Amino acid sequence: MYCRINQENNDIAYAEYQWGNLYRSFNATSTWPSFDYLVDDMWEDRKNWSAPLALTPGNNQVIYFGTYRVWKSSQHGNNWMALSEDLTDGGNNSFNTITTLAVSPMNENYVLAGTA
Repeated sequence: MYCRINQENNDIAYAEYQWGNLYRSFNATSTWPSFDYLVDDMWEDRKNWSAPLALTPGNNQVIYFGTYRVWKSSQHGNNWMALSEDLTDGGNNSFNTITTLAVSPMNENYVLAGTA
C-alpha cells in the first residue's frame, strides 16, 4: 500500500500493508520487521484498508500515521503519540477512518488529514 523512503537516508524505508500493518527497514532491501506493535492503542484503532503514512519534508525522523486519529513519531517509528481525537464519525468499520495524510512542506506543524 503506502511506501515511504527517507530522503535524508535512503537506507531507511517504511511500508504500510493491508489494514495498517507497518513495516520498517534500516537497510531498505532485505530486512522488514513490523513496528506497529510498539503502541497498543494504535494497533487497536480502526484503520483503513490502505492506512496513510507520511514523512515530514526536511525532517524524515518525524512520521505520521492515520487510523481514525493522527499519530506521530519523532524517532523513525520507535515512539508514537496520538495527536488528535477521532476525526471521523466514529463507528466500527473501515469507512470511518483517515484515508490520506499530508505534511506541509512550508511548515511541518501543519498536517492535513482526509477522512472517509
